[in-house]
Amino acid sequence: MVDVLLIDSHPLVRRLVADMLEDLGLRVLAATAGAAEAQALLAKDLPPPAVLIVAIRPAGSRNGDGLNGQAVAAEFRQRLIGSDDRATPQPLGIAYLGEHASAIGSNGLGPAEQFLSEPFGQGALARTVFAVVGREMPRWLAGRTRARPAMRT
Repeated sequence: MVDVLLIDSHPLVRRLVADMLEDLGLRVLAATAGAAEAQALLAKDLPPPAVLIVAIRPAGSRNGDGLNGQAVAAEFRQRLIGSDDRATPQPLGIAYLGEHASAIGSNGLGPAEQFLSEPFGQGALARTVFAVVGREMPRWLAGRTRARPAMRT
């Protein structure tokens, strides 16, 4: 089972974020943000992750590819809700990564959603992951977040 599904089109950022999460003992499936790969992931019958992390990089920004992270997240959430094999679908926590919170758009954030502004460190990433699943970060884990330089894209 995957704890975190990470979708980001920027290969260096994707690897760095995945490394931070794996350092915390989380199982990560990292994917590019391309529409074809997102559709392929949606088509697979994967056990649902507890957390979906999607980068939002508007077209025209420094690393922008025009990815609509909220649309990708909505598709994954709909896939879980539409699943007939569970009476109560596992809630999906969603964390958006991006340079500016304004990329979220006029609809804002829904329940179990958070925005993490770049640059960020491992501690902020860990707190965000636990917040979107409605749990406090365990104390033993808080001590494991090591000092890393802030991630810049």
